[in-house]
Amino acid sequence: MEETVEPQNDGGEVNRRRNTVIVVGLLGFLLIGFVSIYIASSRAELARVRASLTKSGERLRPTEIVTNLPPGVSDGILDLLSAATAMPDTFGYSLGHAYQQAGVRIVDSGIAILPAELRTGGGRVWVSNIWDEASPYVETNRHIWEIAAATLTNDVIRTHLDWSKGFSVLSSGHLRDLRQLVAWSAMAVAYDLHQGDQDTAMATATDGFRILGKYQGDLTLIGQMTRNAMFTVLGMRTWLVLQHEGWSDDQLRELQAAISSAQLAGSMLRGLEMERAMVIQLWEQMVADPKVAMGTLGASGASPKMTLASVALRVWSVAPAHGDMSWYLERFQDELDLARASFSAKSYQHFGSVKSSRSTPSPAWWQLMSKMVWLDFTRTVQQVCQVETFREMQIAAIALRRHQMKHGHHPEKLDDLVPEFLPHSPIDWMDGRQLSYELLSDGSYKLWSVGHDLKNQGGDPSGWKKPDNHRMEDGLDWVWPSAATSAETDSFIRPRRQKWLDSSHGVGVGMAP
Repeated sequence: MEETVEPQNDGGEVNRRRNTVIVVGLLGFLLIGFVSIYIASSRAELARVRASLTKSGERLRPTEIVTNLPPGVSDGILDLLSAATAMPDTFGYSLGHAYQQAGVRIVDSGIAILPAELRTGGGRVWVSNIWDEASPYVETNRHIWEIAAATLTNDVIRTHLDWSKGFSVLSSGHLRDLRQLVAWSAMAVAYDLHQGDQDTAMATATDGFRILGKYQGDLTLIGQMTRNAMFTVLGMRTWLVLQHEGWSDDQLRELQAAISSAQLAGSMLRGLEMERAMVIQLWEQMVADPKVAMGTLGASGASPKMTLASVALRVWSVAPAHGDMSWYLERFQDELDLARASFSAKSYQHFGSVKSSRSTPSPAWWQLMSKMVWLDFTRTVQQVCQVETFREMQIAAIALRRHQMKHGHHPEKLDDLVPEFLPHSPIDWMDGRQLSYELLSDGSYKLWSVGHDLKNQGGDPSGWKKPDNHRMEDGLDWVWPSAATSAETDSFIRPRRQKWLDSSHGVGVGMAP
């Protein structure tokens, strides 16, 4: 029988392969087209956002925020930093911060012998008299403070940094030095008051606030937060100064003006603007050269993890980067506008109420830049409003003292201080209203802010989280402290004196005179 061979039919297989190639090619083409359209639209959207911000007057470059001073104008920053660098560390005892109980502070400058626990490099040690320890530190460094005070002949004191280099080259070492300089001045005020040299104490306090008023910092967020901290450290001395008699109205008026000049909110807004400008610089660097950007972010090396991160960053820089930056700029502008409005209203409550009424989404997983640099303004705005409230309280307390000196009594209400002692009624920056004030039956007064919870508790200074926390900012309300009585002061000093005696001479040693 003859065998019949069926002809092979390869046409179907060829067609299938051809169709597969066509489909894959079409999908690839569509994917490339989609990606191209996505990239083009993302870039166009980012260009639109940036153009809109620029048109509205927003400053997106560091050089737009920090302009050059006019020719021949010196800002004194080199002399100030030189003094700050030369000032040695303060030994670790914070004079003027001792509370006998909530709302009652010890007038430590009037205590002849003040045993204290010092924080040193070797740990904590007790000394018999803090004033003996303070003397060499204060006296041997007065010439350094004189160099710092001499910078007040300048109209402005401003740090020079190479903003074009972005985050990678900005050093914060000078901030620690500046804070140390202010810490010395705060120590010197307390020490000189204890020594009875009131004029020198007042001059140091006044010059310190004037320096803070003229020193606008380096316009980074950390720089502005450090400036806030320096104001708080020196601001503790205002209360102590007012516990002493013998001031002239001129002295108090000059101190009041110096504190008024050290406004914080405006420079913080410039710091936020600079934060955005530096993020834009970093974004541009990451898009242009992901490898260099990784070095800037502190991520380098040849490990598999670093290789994977580098690949992810390169993919991100090609496609999602522009949408990422658009999201960041729009959300940042929303927060910045709210911060501006809140500072204009002098009200943290305004910020909180608006913030809670709107939904602010978090960055998506692919928004690498936004996830890395996104800043929630809540804490920053709260801290600024807290320090500004403290500043207003100091100014009000000085005005109250001046009113009492001239008229023999404190006023019935804060409005009575205007315009003779204040240009306007003092504001509580926590709720945007006037600071709370009550003239007491014995002729003294109570001055307070509504504090963290924005609820007026009638001037209750007790701790809002921990009952044994006695600092003003730990209270339900932030109450301008009253001075401890002699009995209260003794109850504060005696156990500390005994602790020093026990640690120095053994248990059972009698009390020193």
